[in-house]
Amino acid sequence: MKNKFQISLMMIVVCFFAMIVSGCSALAIWRSTPISDEQVQTPIDYYNPSEKHFVYHGIGSNGVFTSADTPFAYAVVGYNGLVNELEIPSEYNGKSVTHIMADSNQTDNRLQNNPVIHELIIPESVIYIGSGAFVNCIYLSKVTIKGEGTIFIGDAAFAGCKCLTSFVIERTSISGATIDSYLNGTPLQQPN
Repeated sequence: MKNKFQISLMMIVVCFFAMIVSGCSALAIWRSTPISDEQVQTPIDYYNPSEKHFVYHGIGSNGVFTSADTPFAYAVVGYNGLVNELEIPSEYNGKSVTHIMADSNQTDNRLQNNPVIHELIIPESVIYIGSGAFVNCIYLSKVTIKGEGTIFIGDAAFAGCKCLTSFVIERTSISGATIDSYLNGTPLQQPN
């Protein structure tokens, strides 16, 4: 009887270990199977790490802030990230981002006086940069405005940006303030 019990116990232990080994083998094979390209949709050709940190406000077709649930477009009014190379997106919530403006209700994450921003890329969708939008961004050193057509740049839009040494505009014309006005207090301001 004792011999049968030992044989039964040994058979149970052997079966238990066999189940563990086969389960681990199956798990190892399952884990080593690569995921197909259809299951992973990662945009390899474009990544904008600053995009998720912008603060937006809806604007109406007249370019004025609106509280409507479905605005005509959006304005970037703030930034709450630590990425220092900002690339303004051309769309937000399926609508164009057409303005960059100061918002008096946006006190915590304003673009003005921002010590994080070093480089700024503005897409073709933006047609308006408001007065004082980036005033006193003391570490902003490079601005690139992409696209064609016209863009309105308000008074003192980049005033006081003491490190601003590169200001590239790909647009064919600029309307709004004079270069001395929107670059006042920068190394790029025209000497008198």
